[in-house]
Amino acid sequence: MRKKMAIVLVFTALLIAPAVLGINSDNPQQHNGIYPLTVNPSEIPGLASDLSFQATTKGLKGYSLYVVDLDDLLARAKTGSVTLDIRGRKFDLVLSPDTRTLAPGATDRPIHSFRGSVKGIPESMVALTISDRAVFVTVWVPNEWYYLRSTKTKLDGKPVVVGYSSKDKTFKNFSYTY
Repeated sequence: MRKKMAIVLVFTALLIAPAVLGINSDNPQQHNGIYPLTVNPSEIPGLASDLSFQATTKGLKGYSLYVVDLDDLLARAKTGSVTLDIRGRKFDLVLSPDTRTLAPGATDRPIHSFRGSVKGIPESMVALTISDRAVFVTVWVPNEWYYLRSTKTKLDGKPVVVGYSSKDKTFKNFSYTY
């Protein structure tokens, strides 16, 4: 009898765990279309051999994986407000369309770009780009950068995305010129 009860409890826990943890939740408002993955990267078909994943994670001592519903994220970005959780830090983004990065006359694959800031952090900067296949997010807050970078790997038709921060990088002496 105890064995049956244990099996029922384990089975029930497996059924309700995704709902409790918010993974693959049917409530996109909770995650703004970005769902954390709690599996080992080796369990995601094709990820280990994905060159974009290898290039993104090379030189990182830590990262998080997410699956992104691009349509949902784009719809939320168009409202001007998106909440993201990258590497355990929550960001309430205030966004506006970035027309400076549009390609005039390009119609075959629309790319949607947004710029903005993190609510409550005036000196912050945000860049968000969404296409029909990928998403790229850069968030700068004083003393740290946060990133979401798409890989070419997909789960259920949605891109697997790597999230990391500048503190996750193992190399230090680099700079960007804009």
